[in-house]
Amino acid sequence: MNFKLTLYLTALLAAALVLVLFVVKPRNSTRITKEQIEAKQVFKMGDARLARMSIENGYGSFVLRQSAPGLWTIVSPVHTGVDTSVVNGIADGIRKLDYATDIGEGSLSAFGLSPASITATVVSSDNKAYTVEIGSKTPVGEDYYARAVNGRKDIFTITAWIRNQLDSTLYHLRNKDVLSVPRNAIAGMSFSKEHRPIYTLRQNNGVWYFTKPAYNRLRTTFLNDMLFKLTSLRATNIIDDARGLQGTGLKRPSAIIGMETTDNRHYDVKIGKEADPNDVYAAVSGQTPVYVVNRGILSTFDRSVSSMVDDKLLIQSKWSISSVEIVWHGKTVTLSRKGYAAWLKDGAPFTNTAGVNNMINTLTSVGASRFVAKAPPENAAITFTVVGTMLPTTTTISIGGRNNVTIYARTSIDPRVAVLGIEAFDALESGIKKIYQ
Repeated sequence: MNFKLTLYLTALLAAALVLVLFVVKPRNSTRITKEQIEAKQVFKMGDARLARMSIENGYGSFVLRQSAPGLWTIVSPVHTGVDTSVVNGIADGIRKLDYATDIGEGSLSAFGLSPASITATVVSSDNKAYTVEIGSKTPVGEDYYARAVNGRKDIFTITAWIRNQLDSTLYHLRNKDVLSVPRNAIAGMSFSKEHRPIYTLRQNNGVWYFTKPAYNRLRTTFLNDMLFKLTSLRATNIIDDARGLQGTGLKRPSAIIGMETTDNRHYDVKIGKEADPNDVYAAVSGQTPVYVVNRGILSTFDRSVSSMVDDKLLIQSKWSISSVEIVWHGKTVTLSRKGYAAWLKDGAPFTNTAGVNNMINTLTSVGASRFVAKAPPENAAITFTVVGTMLPTTTTISIGGRNNVTIYARTSIDPRVAVLGIEAFDALESGIKKIYQ
């Protein structure tokens, strides 16, 4: 009995210890930590929204306004958008600013606070101003001396992070996007070089094609690269007043990338001379700044038209296809993707997954040997109706018979008639036979 009693008491003691260590203590620690955090805060702003912010440092004086939560605008020394992550981080950093060490009273000049090297002020929507002044670095560690107006009294220290954020240049604070146009709003593009038009591009229901020098479809890989480079083009430097800047080459640009939006706005990105080994000068029509951008933007567009032409019958990638309806010798079969590597045939699980994937691989890679304006009328030997997640979501492909010397194909993504090689037809029909078995 004594042994059992001892074992029982030991288990009870262990349970009590677990309760104290993992339940009671964390709760107390959380409460204490929260109190400690609140006690360390320099400002007590509550939930008041910030309306304005000003920063004065060695790079100048900057004034910003917030029109809605998270929507800041620089209003001085220029009127421009902000780098949202940077400015929201600074505003939040001031609101939640903690001090590291309480120094107490002392000579302001001894701590680099008369005058301060950096001064930042935020004004809340109820018109209350909160100011932090930052002085010299502490002799030991990475902190800086600071003092507040309408906040904690006397002198204290703060971490280097907030000091470094407030020691920002105009470039660091501002929006660095050269073009603020979403990808799906771009309806056309063009490229000119040495004052000579090279090509123009348009899109219709997700199909991009050359309108000059002649009709051809644009390969998806090049399209994705072009749209990505345009919509993500960021300046490595921005020159607001370029009147005294010579040698940019923008008066007679070496290349112009044109862009037209779905709401009929037009932008020309003019490319000038080298700014440095990695960058070139650039300007956008209707905008005053001169931008410095990575020179890679030029190589994205400066390609031969022949290398960018797409001769495939289908734009969809094999991974974006969700279903394929096949009509062959008057019999219809519908394949539907059930999962990553699983297919249904006419609604029932289909075990020949490899056969379906091989047929899809062939279908997405078949290209025309050439295109012609029209072909003699004939009944289709094979018809595919492909549904996928890419635009155009539905594509119909009709292919003529194998017994002809020339095999013609019509695809709904191209107004022309494609001429196929015999081997392409045979590969498609071989894959279909395995599906129909």
